[in-house]
Amino acid sequence: MDPPQLNELAGQAVNASFEIDSDATPIRYVAMGSVAASAMVLTFAIAAVYWFPLGGAMIAGLGCLLSVFGLSSPHRIKSAALLVIHAAIFLFCYSQTM
Repeated sequence: MDPPQLNELAGQAVNASFEIDSDATPIRYVAMGSVAASAMVLTFAIAAVYWFPLGGAMIAGLGCLLSVFGLSSPHRIKSAALLVIHAAIFLFCYSQTM
């Protein structure tokens, strides 16, 4: 590269602007992770319904808590659906233990 091209590239690098996304906060990423964790916990809650109902109630309770945290993420509908499913599993497992 000849010097005029290098000067042009250096000028572009200096003039680069970096914008910070106001929605990209750590809390938002934690909320998205809790939606994913709630979906993963769902498989264990379903498996525990028949094998260990008391454990299924505890796992479903954890899934409810994770889903509530996920309501502040961009995936609100998925989180609300997971919350309903986990609450139903929790009630079913709790009724089996009684």
